[in-house]
Amino acid sequence: MKRSDSQVLRWLSTVIVGAGLTASALANDGDLVWFNGTTDFRDGVSSERFTRLADSRTYEDFSTPAGYDVVNGLMGHFLMTYVPQEVNWQIRRGVGPGNGGTLIASGRENVDSITFLGVWTPDPTHRYYEIRIKIPNVTVTPGDIYWVNMSPVGTNQNSERAYVSTTAGAGAIGSPTLGNNAIIDSTSLGLSWRFVNDVYRGNGNVSYGVFAIPEPASMLTLGAGLAGLVALCRRKK
Repeated sequence: MKRSDSQVLRWLSTVIVGAGLTASALANDGDLVWFNGTTDFRDGVSSERFTRLADSRTYEDFSTPAGYDVVNGLMGHFLMTYVPQEVNWQIRRGVGPGNGGTLIASGRENVDSITFLGVWTPDPTHRYYEIRIKIPNVTVTPGDIYWVNMSPVGTNQNSERAYVSTTAGAGAIGSPTLGNNAIIDSTSLGLSWRFVNDVYRGNGNVSYGVFAIPEPASMLTLGAGLAGLVALCRRKK
């Protein structure tokens, strides 16, 4: 084999290993591909489980960009009276007024990270936090509209409360953003799939974010193609 051929083979082998490592890394990490905006430090909408309210869920619509078909993490800015250890979550399709659509995936995950953002001025016992969770991979169709919910889980039903923060869209990523489309479904409040803006006559945009990873199949296809090229080169020796 010519020296130049050997160099090509070594290069291809390095690329194949790199593709495999990249695919492995993508299985654990995601990019923030959609974010409705940071907290506006003004208000929040009930989204909580086993606090003073047994069940209250607020949803916001999102989509992922081209090439990102696996959601593997969620983020929310919350106004809370406690620091949660777990979060209930859902991803749905076809949600609308009076219609819960179709449940795509749901679960209850440990909090992956929590960051203090500030104190709510009217009542310092309520504080703003950014909460992130990792979720099992959820396959979505890029560009299609889905609905996300996060509900921090409480441990004291006598005093704890949690509200997903409203947002004015600062730092928003992706689309759709804003639009006053947030929807609340709360058996505890007697609300069934209602627009937040219709119920509270205020800001109907809430602060959720979605992490996603590129299609892992494309990385594996690249690796397989390069492996085939290496094999072909070796047969021509």
